[in-house]
Amino acid sequence: MLRKIDSADGMPGLVDSLSFQEARLFDAHEAHGISGVPGTVVAQCDGALARATVDGAVWIGHVRKLAPKSLKLPAAKLFAAEAAHLPHRPGCGYAPIRYREHVEVAELAFSFYNGAMATGACEALLEAYRAALARPTRVLLLTVAGIIGRTAFILQKSRRPTAPRISPGATSMRSTILPARSSRPPTA
Repeated sequence: MLRKIDSADGMPGLVDSLSFQEARLFDAHEAHGISGVPGTVVAQCDGALARATVDGAVWIGHVRKLAPKSLKLPAAKLFAAEAAHLPHRPGCGYAPIRYREHVEVAELAFSFYNGAMATGACEALLEAYRAALARPTRVLLLTVAGIIGRTAFILQKSRRPTAPRISPGATSMRSTILPARSSRPPTA
């Protein structure tokens, strides 16, 4: 199932049944430790739905109905009524925002499907960022993974927690950090 969805990911998406409705399936990941009757939706996590297979389960992150001009949305949002009764699996391995730390270095990694961030995702990332800054680490590494590659930024914590120093770190793609807006008008 995972290979089938991956083979059609992006465009046009794998046409299959989810909660007894035909839809295009995208953004699949292995669902470790989850099983059920093959073909049934058995859990939800961070907007994704876990669909049981013969050998486990697959997280389906995004779906699009077959109707013309329909939008590609998080699976649990598009199938909200069906997802309402499903158990939540926090720490499911699907989460688009992850945090880990080692000694004095922390990493806040985020990977949103196709790089798209809805308002809720932005708010969740900001909350995770603020929580990461409050931890007793000296360096915070922000990593962005997506379909193009991986970018990293290093935030060195200063003594003033409201003013971290930002410097581009090990990157595999070009990155730009925009300067803060100044209250002074531009000079010619």
